[in-house]
Amino acid sequence: MTPFAVLLAAHLSMATQAPLQPPPSATETQAEAYFQFLQGRALDEAGDLAGAAAAYRRALELQPDSPSLHAELAMIDARSGQATDALTESLAALKIDPDNRMAHRIMGFVQASMAETATDAARQTNLETEAIGHFEKALAAGPNDLGVDLALAHLYVDANQAQKAVPLLQTFLDERPDYAEAALLLADAYEGTHQIGAAVSVMESFVKEQPTDARAASRLAGLYEQAERWTDAASAWDRLSTQNPTVAGYGTRASLARANARLAAKDLSGAAAILENAVERTPGESVLGLTLASVYEQAKNLDKAEGAFRSVIAHDASNAEALNDLGYMLADNGLKLDEAVGLIQRALVIDPGNPSFLDSLGWAYVKQGHADTGRPSLEQAASAVPKASVILDHLAEAYFQLKRYNDAALTWDRALSGDMDGVDKSDLTKKRDKARQLAGK
Repeated sequence: MTPFAVLLAAHLSMATQAPLQPPPSATETQAEAYFQFLQGRALDEAGDLAGAAAAYRRALELQPDSPSLHAELAMIDARSGQATDALTESLAALKIDPDNRMAHRIMGFVQASMAETATDAARQTNLETEAIGHFEKALAAGPNDLGVDLALAHLYVDANQAQKAVPLLQTFLDERPDYAEAALLLADAYEGTHQIGAAVSVMESFVKEQPTDARAASRLAGLYEQAERWTDAASAWDRLSTQNPTVAGYGTRASLARANARLAAKDLSGAAAILENAVERTPGESVLGLTLASVYEQAKNLDKAEGAFRSVIAHDASNAEALNDLGYMLADNGLKLDEAVGLIQRALVIDPGNPSFLDSLGWAYVKQGHADTGRPSLEQAASAVPKASVILDHLAEAYFQLKRYNDAALTWDRALSGDMDGVDKSDLTKKRDKARQLAGK
């Protein structure tokens, strides 16, 4: 069941249901309509939705211009899973009374639920937009409605209007501070407005009151990581792995968080020790092996890094990331270049067109002295990721090796205006200036 389907089932019955009152001079027809209305309510409360719907339809035959009856029938249809009928009856109610709160409420829930299952992106967006409009009208037409508050907040977050969701969720949590779904959604809303600190505060408060809620605790741990509060993240994941030892992944996340905390403190040996223990416990967990290999590589312990990469591949020969990363490390350090090419080619068979893998292959050829063979892969990678300075640096090196000095200089210029991740500005500048000098001769 989709989230909005759950909300639909849980909250439609929370609507304020105004009784259908007959006028003081009620005719026999009006009285009968009112009797059928009361029958519908009674059957609804007894769980007989089909009977309730039949009673409301009999009432509508007698009083077809009643917006309340159309809205009541729409609610029964919605709860019965008859979305089209629910929309038809809601629209009939709104045609008679454009401000009918219940009809707007039902339209919002049904359209939101339909949007979740829509396969066409444009239709999904249109349904979400219409649902937002109906929910806003429902809130404007009456007192506070927690069901609508939560549903509308969901839509605001999904529609990149997270700032509008915040006050709704704050109001909801004032009434229902123990409601995990609202707390998690408020954290999402704050995250959507780039207020990670506020998101952390929300989840810290909730976890303090509900320490056994694993979803909230894991969300908090993830937010600590986003905030680069590595020690707090490590503690949070440790608590989760202790409280939920049978949940796959918590132990792995705890180990990674503890290792990241050490890395943030520039303690490579401490991070390696944590990961070594974790890999020993779960040798087939590739993310642990790859992270351990990366730590060894950062520590310039290439032999151990190679061993860690090979261990991952031994457990999973189709791990493209491990194949590529080992091949790239070997090539970048001028080691076992023929094998490096072969490893990266295997990675590209698994994930064709991956820009990072294409860069690795092209760079391995350049390191072999075969720049002309590597150039097409590097050009393809640079085209796919035009701001990646390290890829542009590799391509410039290929041009330089091919004595295309002007192209090399221009490409190093592009590298200097790129993301500068993994490169040294002074080194790029020196190589660029050397290429310019040679191009001018």
